[in-house]
Amino acid sequence: MDDVNSTFTFYGQEPVLRWYSSLHSDSEVCAVRFVDSERVDYEVRTFPDSESALNEGYIVTHRRHCGVCSSLRTLAVYLASPDLTTPSGTCVRRLTMSGVKKCFMEEVGLEEPCAEAWTYNVMHTRRHCFAICTKHYGLLNLVMNDMYDAHRDDSGNLNPCLACDEYRSGPGFRYAAGRTRRASGLTSAIPRPIDVVYSVDHSLYFK
Repeated sequence: MDDVNSTFTFYGQEPVLRWYSSLHSDSEVCAVRFVDSERVDYEVRTFPDSESALNEGYIVTHRRHCGVCSSLRTLAVYLASPDLTTPSGTCVRRLTMSGVKKCFMEEVGLEEPCAEAWTYNVMHTRRHCFAICTKHYGLLNLVMNDMYDAHRDDSGNLNPCLACDEYRSGPGFRYAAGRTRRASGLTSAIPRPIDVVYSVDHSLYFK
């Protein structure tokens, strides 16, 4: 992330494409293991499946590979804020990329690498979906963060703005972040089919 030029440079578009294309058969998990008796310091590691993680003394923390948002601190933020729509909306309205990133760190509580992944999602969606979102919500509503109409239609389809974000920015964000709400077994403000929310027992490492 280049704050001066307000640009992102990605060195793995082909790996992202290959990964996203293979999700239907993906069994990878990200797992955590404490390395001290006080259960403060820990490490996260990607395993081919949950059984492999358990065999090596790790606890699964989310589905698919570990990424920049796989820390337990990020999980704590997600658990503390079941709906990140409002604080995220505040960050989205920041004009500069550095301002968006700073907002995600200070207002939401994300660590810097994870905040950069969220910033990428905002900037990429702003670039590729602005016209679609403006048409759906109206420019004034976008500016005022008044976007509380139905996320889905009667057939279960995402509204055009959210669908654009999911299609355009979703793969890159999930590849970099690793942890998402659905992959961590958490519901979100956008209703999802129950079968896409991965089952995780966070009480195994959080009291």
